[in-house]
Amino acid sequence: MEELTQDQIRSLEQQLRHDHETALADTQDQMRQAEDVDGESLAKYPHDTGDMSEADRELDTNISMAERYSGAVGDIEDALRRIVEGTYGICTECGQPIGYPRMQALPTAKLCIACQERMEHRPGAVSPPTM
Repeated sequence: MEELTQDQIRSLEQQLRHDHETALADTQDQMRQAEDVDGESLAKYPHDTGDMSEADRELDTNISMAERYSGAVGDIEDALRRIVEGTYGICTECGQPIGYPRMQALPTAKLCIACQERMEHRPGAVSPPTM
């Protein structure tokens, strides 16, 4: 794999900044929805256990989505930091270039495809696939 060109890095950085704004807005939206469900659950739903269960499920879903978006924000901020440091597009495991096609598909990638596959196939690997 070849190292990323400056034009490729600029293009990916622009995408990361857009994704960052979107993920932040989505996180805030999910948190607002979670607060709304929590604050309105008693008023919105009659006081029976089925309806309360529905309110709890809705709250759990909103919190889970907020955590997911928040994780994406952290990954994007990590990628932007690597751009500043000059290590963006370099595999954190083996030090080889990750390659533009993979970075286009997953701009927050930290591992090249080979290292990602090795990590996913390790016994006891918990990390979800990112390919």
